[in-house]
Amino acid sequence: MTRPSIRRLRPRLFCLVLLVITLSACATVSKDWQLQKEQGELKYYTRMGPVASLPEFRATVEVDAPVDKVMNFLMDFGRHAEWVHGCVQSSVIAMDDFSTAYIYQVTKLPVVSGRDMIMLAKITRDDQSKQVAINLTAMPSYCDNNPDGHCAQTQNTRYVRVERATGTFLLTPRGAQTRIEWTQFIDPAGALPDWLVRANLSQVPVKSLRNLKEIMESGDS
Repeated sequence: MTRPSIRRLRPRLFCLVLLVITLSACATVSKDWQLQKEQGELKYYTRMGPVASLPEFRATVEVDAPVDKVMNFLMDFGRHAEWVHGCVQSSVIAMDDFSTAYIYQVTKLPVVSGRDMIMLAKITRDDQSKQVAINLTAMPSYCDNNPDGHCAQTQNTRYVRVERATGTFLLTPRGAQTRIEWTQFIDPAGALPDWLVRANLSQVPVKSLRNLKEIMESGDS
C-alpha cells in the first residue's frame, strides 16, 4: 500500500475505532440501572434484561414497619392479590417448609390477555445484618406430572403461561422501618409489542409497592 493510500485510510480507521468505542460505552451504560420514575420515597429503575428487547425493573421504598412484619406479609402469598397490581389470583400449590413454597398467580392487565405463572419462592436471612431475601423463579412445568390437588387450578388454558421470570424482594431493616427493594425480570410470552410490555411493566412495581406501603402502615396486615 502506498503512503498516500495509508494517509487516506487513517481517518477511516480512526472513525471506525471511535464508533466501536462509542457502541461499547452505550452497551455498558444500558446495563446500569436508570431512574425512570420517582414518587416521594418510591423509586423505579430499569435496565437491559437478559432478553435484549425486554427490560428488568428495580423498585424501592421504605415502610414504617419492622422487617419481620413485612417478611411475614410478603410470604402470605394468598394475599398477594390484595396489593400486587394486576394480580387477580394467588395461592400456594405446595410448601416444603416455611422457607420454600410453590405458588400460582394469575395476572390481568389492560389490553393484553391474562397471564399465569408458577413460581418457586425461597427465603433466606442473613443472621448478622438481619437482611431478608425472597427469591422468585418461574417453574412453568412444575405441575405437568401432578394435575391433582392444588395443581388442578394451573390447568386453565385461558391464560398464557409465563415461561421465564426471576425476581427478588430484598428487605433491609432500618430500625423500626424496612427498606424494600423489588427486582424482577419477566418475559410475558405471547406476541406482544415491546412498547406495550414496557407500558404495563412500569405500572406493576410502582402501584404494587404503593399498595404494600399503605397496607403495612395502616395496620391491616
